[in-house]
Amino acid sequence: MAVPEHDKMVDLLCSHHGDMVLKAKIRLDPTPQQHKALKDTLSTLNRSANWMNGVAWEEKVYGKFRVQPYVYKQVPADFGLSAQATIRAIGKVTDAYVVGKKQQRRFKAWGAFPYDSRILKKWISTQRVSVWTLSGQE
Repeated sequence: MAVPEHDKMVDLLCSHHGDMVLKAKIRLDPTPQQHKALKDTLSTLNRSANWMNGVAWEEKVYGKFRVQPYVYKQVPADFGLSAQATIRAIGKVTDAYVVGKKQQRRFKAWGAFPYDSRILKKWISTQRVSVWTLSGQE
């Protein structure tokens, strides 16, 4: 997928691994098929996060390692997520409860999702990115 210099773009927030976190807002120029794959994936990631959130709330478990045994095997089977996307979705859910646990959280269908270097790869020299989607690597 090329990183364009014109207006038809999709914003994506990504992070990098290691001791340092790099957050960069990049713009993508997907084909119509890639755009659909990205939208379907983002919607599914957030639906899975909402389902996991319901489990966490019901079981009163809010830490990553406490939530994981309840949801890790079910999410890939029910939502078609990769192992790494499942882990990132668990992280999204548990990070939402760091501020407090008095109110159950909800995630919007098109809400931000924490991609990492295993599901979003970027090559700055060639201005290319590769993003994991439900339909494969784009």
